[in-house]
Amino acid sequence: MRLFLGFPIPHEFREYARSVQQYLRARGVNARWVAPERLHVTVQFIGEQDAAVVPALNATLATAVRDLRPARLHGAVPGTFGHPARVLFLGWHEDAGFAAVVAAVRAALDTAGVRVRAGARRQSPHAHVTLARFRGGREARTLRRAGTPCGRDEWGWAQDFPAATGLAPVDCTALILFESVLHPHGPEYRELQRLPLGPAGPVDG
Repeated sequence: MRLFLGFPIPHEFREYARSVQQYLRARGVNARWVAPERLHVTVQFIGEQDAAVVPALNATLATAVRDLRPARLHGAVPGTFGHPARVLFLGWHEDAGFAAVVAAVRAALDTAGVRVRAGARRQSPHAHVTLARFRGGREARTLRRAGTPCGRDEWGWAQDFPAATGLAPVDCTALILFESVLHPHGPEYRELQRLPLGPAGPVDG
């Protein structure tokens, strides 16, 4: 089973992400687009695991996150990962709660004896939603039809780029363990377990 942990996103953010995808498509940006119904905030990629570990993993994760306050995310800033770009994302500004969830999850994986590839463990937590993936430099360069790179992973977008106005901050109150099932047309994400976070406390950040 190919597993990962993530937060669901609200309808309003999903619709904004859809509008960004439609805008970029109309500008001639070529990419492998993520279907709006599959958008999520990845907390930790786990990778291939035996199905037998899932019950114990669920129990360990539930204990690890139940006393954490919900993570609060706000904003929607487009950017890319990689040079040339491999991933186009909408980045969120996160409070300290997001990093706390990531740390608790990684500790729980260690407790459960679940091995995660080193690259996934080294990545710093950064709340984002993947909109598209580029299959090489030729596709990545089509993003210049909608903007200009102006720093590491940062872009200056055309004036008519959809504005992220009216998006309310998001309180992530439940972590979800997903199974990613790969198909020729793209991955299917199946919810295996919903893990509630503790009551909301004072928000900082």
